Amino acid sequence: MKKPLLLLVVALVTLTSKSFAAKTRIAANPVATLMVEFESNLKWSAVVDNWKTARAAWVKSANACTDAPSVAKKLVELEINTKWKDVNPKWKARRDAWIKECAAAKTNSAVAKLLVEFESYVAWESVEEAWKKRRDGWISACAAVK
Repeated sequence: MKKPLLLLVVALVTLTSKSFAAKTRIAANPVATLMVEFESNLKWSAVVDNWKTARAAWVKSANACTDAPSVAKKLVELEINTKWKDVNPKWKARRDAWIKECAAAKTNSAVAKLLVEFESYVAWESVEEAWKKRRDGWISACAAVK
């Protein structure tokens, strides 16, 4: 009786560990981690309807990014899926140049600056309350990226 019970416990611990690891996976790129953190604090009302189904794949691919250009591509995808009503109207004048800068970004530092810039245009009403407390530390973390 003890052996089957022990096998069951080992199986449960193994499954739980794998599930926990999958849910808490840290991105390979520090800017990707910061970007996913910001995205997770956007309200559902701030993103297009199909983001609910696209989000899991986006998070997975963002977490798999290892270099700055691939993170920048994911950042543009996030921007594209953010509703116009949830960004400052001045974003329309900045957007095209910002997208070109994302396409040209080669360093984590450059992408982190572009991430902070995009976040600064997102309406305060479009983020979760927790973000309002985390934001200053997040900006500092972005600024620290080399």
